[in-house]
Amino acid sequence: MLFNFSTICRQQRLISQRVLTKTTHNTNHTRTINGTRRFLSSSSSSKSTNTTKWALGIVGGGTVLTIGTVAYINNHVGGSEGLQRTTNFYSLAIPKYIEYRYHMIRESPDEVWDKLHEETSKLGLDKIMELQGFYVKR
Repeated sequence: MLFNFSTICRQQRLISQRVLTKTTHNTNHTRTINGTRRFLSSSSSSKSTNTTKWALGIVGGGTVLTIGTVAYINNHVGGSEGLQRTTNFYSLAIPKYIEYRYHMIRESPDEVWDKLHEETSKLGLDKIMELQGFYVKR
């Protein structure tokens, strides 16, 4: 079961706060000076607290990114099969788009365009027949 993004972020923030509270609790020392209570901590403990914050931030960010990516693939691409089909389609479409833009910028002659159209239409038809599904119903 997938959680929504805000729930995951909230849970990660609560876990981070608990760990940081335990860390600062264990490293802080108190001293009473002139009737006032002062919290003292050594420089090494503040360094470890900063390191802990960074580590928790990196781990939490990586966790949220991973869960978000998996949720996006499942909800919008159609799972691993949909991701594979999408990658298969764009492995032809993107290089051909770049090639068309290249010839457009170069202002290639008509013979080059005719050859490019012929080649791309054959490759496109092959890709459509390979993917079937949405494109071709048998």
